[in-house]
Amino acid sequence: MNQMLSVVLNRQEDTLLRLTGLCYRRGVPIESLAFSSSDQAGRVCVQAVLRCEYSVAAQLQRHVAKLVDVVSAEIAPNYERGIA
Repeated sequence: MNQMLSVVLNRQEDTLLRLTGLCYRRGVPIESLAFSSSDQAGRVCVQAVLRCEYSVAAQLQRHVAKLVDVVSAEIAPNYERGIA
């Protein structure tokens, strides 16, 4: 089952590397990764579609929220087949 994790990060050189590295270390495959500018200056929005169960995504979301430069991290409710 796929889950979508939405993260708002402060724009720094290594924040995306920290996020993907955490997924890799936890053994959670990333199906797709998209990022865009945020409405707030100096921040970016990242949406990652993860191939895992909800409980694993929830645990990963808690770990991501503890990373430096993470403003917010949320799991999209009712994400199925690419429709959030």
